[in-house]
Amino acid sequence: MSHLLLSIYSIAIIALTIFKEFLPEGAPVDAYTIVYSVLALSASIIVFGFRFGETAALHRECYLRLQELHDSHDDAAEIERNYHSILSSYPNHSDLDYARLVLSRTFPNNRNGLKRNDGTPIMWNFGMLMRWCIHQLFFWGMPILLLSTTVFPVYWSF
Repeated sequence: MSHLLLSIYSIAIIALTIFKEFLPEGAPVDAYTIVYSVLALSASIIVFGFRFGETAALHRECYLRLQELHDSHDDAAEIERNYHSILSSYPNHSDLDYARLVLSRTFPNNRNGLKRNDGTPIMWNFGMLMRWCIHQLFFWGMPILLLSTTVFPVYWSF
């Protein structure tokens, strides 16, 4: 989403510059261009700071080590010790990732379910659904709100 938002801002800056001559006389195009350029640069620096690629690489390395452990022929105590060692060495998924998995497999009718190690089914609940909905609202709503309050008014005001 961050890359999409940055791309839209970049397109808006380019479009504003290209179609400058079609805008009314005296429109503060240069000021808008500077503001959007600084906004795009700042957002790029912030997104780079999240290190999405690095986190993805660590998750991949973790699941590959867990797969090696799964395929090993060690005794149960050794497997458990190695399992906890592997998990403590890597970043963990968030609770929202767990909720997304459960909802994707069980919502809305709790079929095609997931099961715990003891065989009991894992089912979604209303709280899990609400947290996921609020996250989706912010995930999609914030970029739309940002665009609607910064980029779109430039084109609508002229």
